[in-house]
Parts: sequence; C-alpha cells; structure tokens
Amino acid sequence: MKSRSGYGFDDDRGRPVDGSFSFPAYEIFRRSLPQFSDIVAFAENQFTVTAGGTSDLAFGHYVSGNYFTGLGAQTLIGRPILPENDNPSNAGVAVLTYLYWNRRFSADPAIVGRVIQVNRQSVTVVGVMPPSFQGLMPGRAVDIFVPMSMVPATAPPYYSLAPDYWWVQIFARLRPGASEETATAAVEATLAHHIESYAGTAAPSSNLVKIVLEPGTRGVGLLRRSIHTMYILAAVSGLVLLIACLNLANLLLARHAARNREIAVRVSIGASRWRLIRQMLTESLLLASMGAAAGLLLAVPMTRLLLGFLAGTTPLGLDAHLDARVLGFTLAVALLTAMLFGAAPAWRATRAGSVSGLKSTPSIAAGRGPRFLVGRYLVSLQIALSLLLVVGTGLFLRTLMNLAAVDLGFQADRILTFQTDPEKTGYKPAQAGEIYRRLEERIAAIPGVEAVGMSHLPLIGGVTTNGRVRLPGDSKGNLTWFLDCSDSFLSVAKIPILVGRDFNRADFDRPVPSAIVNETFVKRYLPGVSPIGRISYPPGWGAKDKASEPFTIVGVVRDAHYRGVRDAVPPTAYVPYAYRAPGDSRMVFMIRARIAPMSLVSAVRQAVAAVDANLPVAEMRTEREQIDRSLGSERMFATLVTMFGAIALVLAAIGIYGVMAFSVARRTPEIGIRMAIGAQRGDVQWLVLRQSLSLAALGVFVGIPSALELTSLVSKLLYGVKPNDPISLIGAVMVMIAVAGLAAWIPARRASRIDPMVALRNE
Repeated sequence: MKSRSGYGFDDDRGRPVDGSFSFPAYEIFRRSLPQFSDIVAFAENQFTVTAGGTSDLAFGHYVSGNYFTGLGAQTLIGRPILPENDNPSNAGVAVLTYLYWNRRFSADPAIVGRVIQVNRQSVTVVGVMPPSFQGLMPGRAVDIFVPMSMVPATAPPYYSLAPDYWWVQIFARLRPGASEETATAAVEATLAHHIESYAGTAAPSSNLVKIVLEPGTRGVGLLRRSIHTMYILAAVSGLVLLIACLNLANLLLARHAARNREIAVRVSIGASRWRLIRQMLTESLLLASMGAAAGLLLAVPMTRLLLGFLAGTTPLGLDAHLDARVLGFTLAVALLTAMLFGAAPAWRATRAGSVSGLKSTPSIAAGRGPRFLVGRYLVSLQIALSLLLVVGTGLFLRTLMNLAAVDLGFQADRILTFQTDPEKTGYKPAQAGEIYRRLEERIAAIPGVEAVGMSHLPLIGGVTTNGRVRLPGDSKGNLTWFLDCSDSFLSVAKIPILVGRDFNRADFDRPVPSAIVNETFVKRYLPGVSPIGRISYPPGWGAKDKASEPFTIVGVVRDAHYRGVRDAVPPTAYVPYAYRAPGDSRMVFMIRARIAPMSLVSAVRQAVAAVDANLPVAEMRTEREQIDRSLGSERMFATLVTMFGAIALVLAAIGIYGVMAFSVARRTPEIGIRMAIGAQRGDVQWLVLRQSLSLAALGVFVGIPSALELTSLVSKLLYGVKPNDPISLIGAVMVMIAVAGLAAWIPARRASRIDPMVALRNE
C-alpha cells in the first residue's frame, strides 16, 4: 500500500507535498504502526557518478535500508542495500540497475566490490539488480540506488532530514488481518502528533491531516499517470480483436454454407451433430492458434516500438518481455475467441437437413436466407466498430498536427542543449558561477557557435519552480513560475523583448536583482499599467534566503513554452541565476549554432573537459529533438490508433469482399437470368455495389452515435479538437464508404462477366 498525504501545514522552510513525508515521519511510522508488516521509503535525485576517469549524471534513488527486503527483491549479482546501511558509518554502498550496469560499466561481472564516486563520495558497489527491477517508479529509468543515510553528504539542502522537510515517498505493506480503516486512522493520528511535536502548535484538525491508502502495485510516475491512456489502448486493441473475430465468424459462416453438401453426406452416413460441431470447433481452434502464434512473433518488435514512443523526454527502463503470464493470457484469449465465434457458425452449419443439403447445385434463391442475412449484419457491425477507430485516428492525428503547429514563442532550430552540475562534482555554490562563466567562454570560442546561454531548466520538458510574488499593494501574493537564466539566454532562444530591455552583465551584480516577466504575467497581475520598474517580493526567494527579497521588473517578453507544448503558458519571471536559492546548481546550456548542431558535440565535450574533466555532460541533444520527445505520447497515440484503424479497415474490407464474393457465387443463376432478359453489365455491377453500400450505410448509422458517445472518453488526450469534431466524423464516414465500394468492386466486376448460358445450364 502506498501512503499519500494531503495536508495543509506550511512554514518558511518546508512544505508537505501530496504524496510525500519527512524522513523523521517515516522513522516514526516504522516504530509506531504495527498495522503494517513493512514500511519502506525512497526519494529520487540526480547524482554525478565518477568512475574510470569519467563523470556522468545518473538518475537514482535514496532508499531506506529495508527497501529491497521489504519489496522482496533479489539481486542479479552481489547483495542489496541492507538495514545496517541505515547507519551512517556503513552508508558508503550502492546498488546498480541492470541497464546502467550494462550501459556505463559494459556489464563488467567484477563490478561488485568496485569503488566509485557518487557526488564526490566514495561508495562500494555491492550489487546489481535484474533487468525486471526498476524500483517503485516504473516508467523512469533508474540508474543507481544509495542508502538514505547518505543524504547529508550527497543531497541538496532541500533534502534535509529535518522533520519539516517533506520529500520522502513511503510504501507500506498491510499486515494480514489489519483493516485499511484501522491503518488509516493510525497513520493520521501518528502524523498529527508528529506535526504537533515539531511545529509547536496544537495537533491539526482532521480536515488538515488526511491520509488515503492507495494500491502500491502501480508505483509512482509514468504508470500512475498513464493508467487512463493504457485503458484506452487496451480498449482499442479489444476493438480490433472483436472486429477480427466477427470477420472470422462471418467467413466461417460462408465456408460452412459452402460445405452444406459435405455436411449432409456426413449426416446421411451416420455422423452425429455433436461430432460435426467438434470437428468445426477444432478447425476454429486451429485458426485461432495460428493467429495467436503470429501475434506472439510480432509482440516483441511492437512492444519495443511502443516503449520508444512512450519514452518522451526521459528514458523508461521498462523491462517488457514475453513471460508465462503473457503466454497464458494469449492462449486463453485464443481459446475463448475460437469457442465464442466458432460455436455459432458450427451450430448453424449442422442444422441443415440431409435431404436439402444433398442437392447438387444452389437454387436461384440462394444467398437470401436467414444465414446469409446474419453474415451481412456481422459485416455492418464490423463497419460500425471500424468507424470508431477511424474517428479516433482522425482525432489523434488532428491533435498531433495542432501540437506541432503551436507557436513555442522561441526559435528552436539550430540549438544544441546539454546539462551539467558543478556542485555534484564537489564545487561550492559560490564557485559554480565562475565555472559557468568559464564554460560559456570556452564554448563560445568554438568555430560554428553563434551564441551561448544558460537556464536552470530546458525550454521544453522541464519541471518548473514556482512561488508567490507580492506586488505593491498586494498582500496575498500571485503564483509565478521562475526560470533562472544567464544574461544571454533570451537572445540565444530568440524570445522577443516586447517592452523594456534584455538582461545585461550589470544585472548580475545589482543589490536588487532584475527580472523580466512574460506577457501572461502582465495580463494577469498588472493589467492596464506599465510593468517596468514594479518591485516584486517573492517570499523566501534569493541567495540569502531572506523572508522577502525584492526584484525590479526591467522588461516584458513574449510568452514561451518551457513546461511542455500542451501546457498553457503560466505567469513567468526570468531572473539572473546568480540570485537563485542554493541547493540545485544544475544548469542547461543552450548553444545556437551556425552549422548543424550535432556536429558540435565533440567540440563541446572537449571544451567542458578543458574546464574540468570531472564535470558531467548529460542529455546532449538538439532543442528540436527535445520538442519531439515531449510529443512522444501524442505521436505514439496517433501512430498506434492509426495502425489499429488501418487494420480495422483491412478487416472490414475483407469481410465485405467475402460476403459479396460469396453472394455473387450463390446468386450466379439469378444473375444469369437477369442478364438473359436484358440486364446490362452496369446494372449487375450496381446491384452488387448497392448491397455493399447498404451494408456500409447500416454500419455508419450504428457507428456514428456510438462514436459521439465514446470519443468523450479520450477528451483529456486531445488538443485543439473536440471529441465530436465534425471533420473527423465526416472524414471517417467517407473513408468507410470508399472502403466498402472498393471491397465490392472485384465481386461486382466478376458478376458482370457471368455468361448467362453457363449460369442457366448450372441452374
């Protein structure tokens, strides 16, 4: 079970966050809550790992000593972090994930016992986890685990072990026999007492301390955020499977009808109805098994494709592979579909009487009985279901087009980005500014570099920092997002200055720092007045951590996206990085190039190494690549739904073709008579096409109301388009009608070429 807190206490130093706790609270929970058999804690962080003379940034977790034992996780080699590693004197150990061990250390089997540097602290690698283990944050590739006891030596200040700093994620295993209600009440009471003990106030009321126990099987991160998306993908896959099954049932109906004479002969010589049904079900099972086998062969490459689209701006590290559960599920689905969609055709085929079935040729009225109407209705149902997927394809393609057309507010072409963090290499906060200045000078001197700028976060895909800004006459404060940057950042990104001026070097030395705000800030907080010169007070912000330190607005810039393409631009203040609060010294360099940005990679790495070979260089990519990655989930959805829609269209076309071809074959005598009494080829072609279009019309008639109802379920995934978008609906209808016409064209041509004399002789 994962414990999540939603609680309203706040102070000047730390604020509890929904889903997080303080480390002392975790320790109290472990000692005081017998309702849980195990309680484990972890927190994410970025580390500088130095090994073999090189440094890189690694994403990792601080974990409690019982983390691995509490989760029941076993190492691939070596041992896990143990409870004795909670002692600071035994804290210098680390466990690697399989992917990081393979990527960074070339899967060296002698890695156990090797000493590496983590944020300038020596640690011994004691184990490597198997590929299937990625911790409690699936969907974000973890590289390394270190004990929580290493926080004081390696973590930024906001990862304090003080009781009023809330940053630890807690998972707890409910003890057998304990109820969730009792456990929830115990956690709430313990937490309230803990708050009272360090806050010096009365215990908060019940509406201020609220604990919700949630299933921990999904962990935190991508899988929790994407569960709605996964359900939609499962529903789309189920629709395609249903369409395929309907197609198979329809083809089996036609096939069994064609075998009517054979079945009658078997019955006449003594075969029982149950024996015939078993034979036909066996044939259905064989077809389903062949389909399942083909699906399993495609599963691995398709899974890799899906994970590639899901990755977005961060590596996933998910270990998706075929195992006994996948094979068992596939086998169960194959058996179920074969039984469900093969039983009805088998039952109907064996209902034919032996005398009527022994007729040598079909009658003129063949193809018009109830069994053939069932086949046509199944085709119409296929078209209705296919229409749903085609409408979804249109919606997601339009969403992707709308996102790609969003005005980002900056020029992303010919920009190379990377990030580094001097403090994690051992530099003091006061030294980081000098390192950045030297890096800027070195990189700017590279041939082909036009300009260099820095910001605390990438323009697209960053997790922003927010705070409340108080303007003159305002006591409440206004929520504002901050982006710490260099004086050249706005010019490198080519974010236009609308009012006032850009930063200059003097802004980094002024006692009252300067700030530049965006359009949204002015429209929301300073409408109708000149923003230049306005003094703002962000509480607790500033290098000296004063209660309030003012900054002066010197300019207004155009709105630019830096959280994501889909997100609305929030009120934003750009501030000199020299005045930032201490703790996280990471900076993202933006290099505007005169040539292809990726051709500068080697030179940039050499420039960084010339300043300090231990400085890590991470996530070097172009800004355009960063934007494309931020649209990974939308592109994945558009691609997958388009692929499923195409499969559905092919299946619907096969169904229509099969029904029309079978109908033409059964109605050959009728068509011969029509042509003998004067019907033209065009008339016969229209006869067949009209039947196909009537099936499509019935499917569209059923499918449109269903699409209008069901597309509302994907409204959260759309951008710039409504679920009942008329363009997508009309386009889907036109596509379905065109597919129906094309699928029936070959049988229609075949029907128009029937020789009347041959047809009449057969009758």
